[in-house]
Amino acid sequence: MRTRSLTSVLLLSLVVLYAATADAKWWIFGKSDEEVSFAYLFLNKVSYEESGDKVTLYRDLLPDGQVLVNGRVRAGSGKVGSVKVSTDGKATWDKAKFTPDGVFEYRFTPEPGKTYTLYVEAMDTTGRKNDVDGTKKEVTVLGGFSADAINDALRAMMAAYMAEDPAAFMAFVGADFAGDATNLDRAVRRDFSAFDNISIGFTVNNIASGPGGRSFVSISYNRQVTSSRSGRTLTDRGDTEFVFNAGDGGPRLYSMKNPLIFGLSDASNVATGGSNTAQPGPVIIVDNSGNTAVVPAELQSQLTEDGDFTITGNDDGTSTITTTDGTTVVSQDGTVIATGAGVESGNNIILTTPGHPPAGFNFVDGSVVAGFGDISITGHTDPQTAYGWLDPAACMLDLGINTIGGVTSVPSAGYTCAGPMGFDFAEGHCYAVRLGDGTYGVVEIVSVSVVLPDITVRINYKYQPDGTTNF
Repeated sequence: MRTRSLTSVLLLSLVVLYAATADAKWWIFGKSDEEVSFAYLFLNKVSYEESGDKVTLYRDLLPDGQVLVNGRVRAGSGKVGSVKVSTDGKATWDKAKFTPDGVFEYRFTPEPGKTYTLYVEAMDTTGRKNDVDGTKKEVTVLGGFSADAINDALRAMMAAYMAEDPAAFMAFVGADFAGDATNLDRAVRRDFSAFDNISIGFTVNNIASGPGGRSFVSISYNRQVTSSRSGRTLTDRGDTEFVFNAGDGGPRLYSMKNPLIFGLSDASNVATGGSNTAQPGPVIIVDNSGNTAVVPAELQSQLTEDGDFTITGNDDGTSTITTTDGTTVVSQDGTVIATGAGVESGNNIILTTPGHPPAGFNFVDGSVVAGFGDISITGHTDPQTAYGWLDPAACMLDLGINTIGGVTSVPSAGYTCAGPMGFDFAEGHCYAVRLGDGTYGVVEIVSVSVVLPDITVRINYKYQPDGTTNF
């Protein structure tokens, strides 16, 4: 009997000791001085810190309809003992799945219209915890952010844009718009100055959900506008992409890719890259002065990247796009007709002569020569007018009082071609010169100075080597 009682006592003691050890296994090894923290922490695959203190998610865009909290606990030399997540402000806690190296995840299925207050608690085997309060995050889950919501937002934006109502349009643009909301607002208003009779049709091709309630949208569009400056009708069609963020009132525009539907007047600042789904085709472009043209998609991409180009409408219905690298002539439907080198220019060029030999100037290389050139100065008729000669193969047209910067194109007709002959070059006037090879130059007579026996003329010039009349 005594032996059986002693055995029972020993067994009971072992059970009690085991139970105590199981319940308190995290503290029996003593306390650690090392901090418990997170190597990384994510909410639906977005950095926990970057997502802000308050997050709005849309149930329809949640992968499998769930919210995911995952990360990795850093426990120093200790081991991870537990990871728990509270969704109700610490009122209750749920265990998260974790591995020995501290990688963990926790999922829950939210209810639409409800706000969850999240905390994440990690504890090592010594009982030391992370800064739990530092993980607080309020997550509001909304319903209804579906394909219908995206379509509704796009339709409302298209309607506001076609009605030329910038306030109604910007109501659908998020404050965190990637191209800067102020830039977009300014660009849209400039669009309305450049275009009349805006008409846009679109079809949503695909909507993909992303982290943080972000939605990626691909559309096909067709567009027709009337140029406010030229009165020409321009049309284009193609594919492009939008990104929407979750906002309190529904989807809000976060970014747009080229080819742009909105904000064409400042595409280099408004667009964030080019669409991966874009089909090559003509694209409407607008320069800084509101001039418009239709160009191939690849040229639009180059012009957007450069951001510095001018458009000149030609009498034959074509348009010339000029950049620092050269010129491109396109038809009304966006077909490239011709390309050429960049416009050559020079300022403050001095021609000085006592009369004979003349002081000549050649447009092709911008050179001053002693003798006859494309134009030559030999004398004067009054203090503000120089007398000179024109090359026999060239023709000239007085453009009146102007500056070289004010001349962006010259006429193709109306020139005097009875050379060689004398001309009066008046101070302050610009003259168009058509050379014997069919190329064009412009010269500005900046000043005429007479200090006998010398006549000094200061000029600025531009030369277009591609044979077009655009500068």
